[in-house]
Amino acid sequence: MASPNACSRTSASRSRRPPDWRSCVEGADIVVEASRLMAPEPLLKTEWIKSAAFVVPYGTMSAVELSLTDIASKLVVDDWGQCKGGPFGSCGPM
Repeated sequence: MASPNACSRTSASRSRRPPDWRSCVEGADIVVEASRLMAPEPLLKTEWIKSAAFVVPYGTMSAVELSLTDIASKLVVDDWGQCKGGPFGSCGPM
């Protein structure tokens, strides 16, 4: 399970990026990526996500790797058109 201290430090941080993403998410049951990036940047590595974790990539500019969909058992979206198309498509080509 992720270190409570690492997550607390991240929440308290005033910067947009946590000091150590891996220690905050590795082993977590629930991961919410709400980085508010200006452009997509894969900061949250798929290899850090444990099997059966619930992952919410929130926002238009995602910090998750596109390979996250390869390990997902379920994929829930509110708009398939936005999800897979255009320059901001979070899931890439599908």
